Amino acid sequence: MESIVTKICLARGELEAEKELGTGLKYTGALAVRTRLKKWGVKPLPSKASIERVLHEHQLTNKKAEKAEEEVDYPQLQPKHSQELVQGDIVPHYLTGGEKAPCFNAIDVVSRYPTGQAYKHRRSQDACDFLLHVWQELGVPTYTQVDNEGCFSGGHTHPRILGKVARLALAVGTELA
Repeated sequence: MESIVTKICLARGELEAEKELGTGLKYTGALAVRTRLKKWGVKPLPSKASIERVLHEHQLTNKKAEKAEEEVDYPQLQPKHSQELVQGDIVPHYLTGGEKAPCFNAIDVVSRYPTGQAYKHRRSQDACDFLLHVWQELGVPTYTQVDNEGCFSGGHTHPRILGKVARLALAVGTELA
């Protein structure tokens, strides 16, 4: 058993050296070590989990590099009054018997006034009907923020086509966010 541990450590060392020289793999994990052991004809071939355990015990694992968190300034809407921003989404609810009913929900971000309706499908026509309901109940906001689901976005099958929801939003005078 000791010779297998030694071979695992040697294989890892070779892989690390080749990586540093730029002549080998960039990956030096358990799978690469196992492949090297197989190339050497080691039998019985240890499992990936066994190799990981040996590498960990001998402190031959690489600590995951911490990604430098870059400051990214994402634009955010900062509504201060009702009817500035309404957010809409779809949440599936399961009825007795297992049937799924898409429930469209919306909320005015400032007043926290909610509204919602259940539909049989998640089609763009249902999304339009729901948004008309929202705008009639809450008023037409400056911005309407919706999910990126196909029924809101127009789908992915027809790129560069303005979907029904976007056309409706333009028609009533709200900006999709």
